Amino acid sequence: MICQALANKKIANAEEIADIMLAMEFTTWLFEKMKNKGWTQSELATRAGVTETAISDVLSQRRKPGKKLCIGIARALDLPPEQVFRAAGLFPPAPPHTEYIEQLVYKANLLNENGKKELMDYVDFLILRYGKD
Repeated sequence: MICQALANKKIANAEEIADIMLAMEFTTWLFEKMKNKGWTQSELATRAGVTETAISDVLSQRRKPGKKLCIGIARALDLPPEQVFRAAGLFPPAPPHTEYIEQLVYKANLLNENGKKELMDYVDFLILRYGKD
């Protein structure tokens, strides 16, 4: 797409090139997630609660992913929305290990109070067993 846009002189500046590169990274990221799940565009769209056209347009880089689409993709992939927003370039990159922390918080919030207590007990056990490197 970059080469085609350059050939057609549709790109005016470096910022537009950066946007295209970011779209390509998100597309690659999303295709990989779909491949890992064995999902088609239609399956992802259904699980995300969006149209197949919306998924197709993002994957073909005809449009940028928006807030609603990212939230739907996060729900479908069972990921923290922040992770999808970062992959889409809507949030700045996270510091190292932030993705793990976001996933833990996201999944912990899916538990009831008893589950959260048990999770904390287990975390305490893991800290005693493994400690910090």
